[in-house]
Amino acid sequence: MGAHDLHFRKIFSDPIMFGEVLRLYLPEDDIKRDLKLGTLRLRKLNASFIRNMVILNYGEKVAEDKQLFEQLKEEIADLVFTCERHSTGEAVIIPHFEHQSTPDLNISLRCALYDISALKDYVDEVKPEKYPLVLSFIFYHGKQSPYPHPTDIKEMFTNRELADKYFLKPILVDYGQKSDQELLEHGDVASTELAFKHQSDSKIKPETIKNIMKSFSNCTKLELVHENYRYILNTWETSFDELKAAYLKHMADDKEFIMTAMQQFEEKILKQHAPMLKAEGKAEGAHLAHLATARKLLIMGLEVAKVVEATDLSKEEVSALAEEVKASRH
Repeated sequence: MGAHDLHFRKIFSDPIMFGEVLRLYLPEDDIKRDLKLGTLRLRKLNASFIRNMVILNYGEKVAEDKQLFEQLKEEIADLVFTCERHSTGEAVIIPHFEHQSTPDLNISLRCALYDISALKDYVDEVKPEKYPLVLSFIFYHGKQSPYPHPTDIKEMFTNRELADKYFLKPILVDYGQKSDQELLEHGDVASTELAFKHQSDSKIKPETIKNIMKSFSNCTKLELVHENYRYILNTWETSFDELKAAYLKHMADDKEFIMTAMQQFEEKILKQHAPMLKAEGKAEGAHLAHLATARKLLIMGLEVAKVVEATDLSKEEVSALAEEVKASRH
């Protein structure tokens, strides 16, 4: 750590001293009157925050070298304070010390990344319902003065007006507020959106299957259709026999894909359940456990013969379960 860092960190880490600095430089407005400067305290930064700051300042590769990483942790010289407010909640206050010989054009970006990380660190620990106010100071003592670069990150954008409108304000697409019919108008994107929208449905309705098959029929990219079919096969809560039958009905010329996809899916399911079946075989009540697993596999759409092979149950038992599963769907 350089002499500048050591000196400023030592002086400014004292909440009383830093409080005096804030009284001098806080704007004479509501925020100065709102802060209870007597409650200033230095935050203890957690390990993940410090790690993020090392990577931010020195790059991701340093995390691979444990010895170097430990050394660089000491180079993180900036401090983070919290302070109570008269109105409500707290404020997070961050002093940045800028003493590079050449002023940093991207100082606003550096500070923004640090400030967001400090806010995340606070939220992870305190878990507040509302975020605290974040105040950031840059203390600069370089040769070139006044400081030549913007400290407001939005001034660095080519279009400040659009930055004010959209930067850090995500455009929300809530599929729960979109009807299937509206999504079906979205061309090649429709099948992906429908697959994503209904992934969390507790039970897939026949109309939903009909709609996604319609989106498959309208899609001009067969590879995309295949990807989305595999996705719903693995994530949707529905009978895979129904999916298979519906796909063959709407995509009759793509029979080879559907047969291959179903075979790969069945192999994956059986492989996933193999350790559990092995464990069940040693456990008390293994037969009941096998029956439960067989029912689950049948609901997922596996054929009776493959379920018999996977569970070591008799064909008669699995066939009876298959009839029960079939009846429960009507």
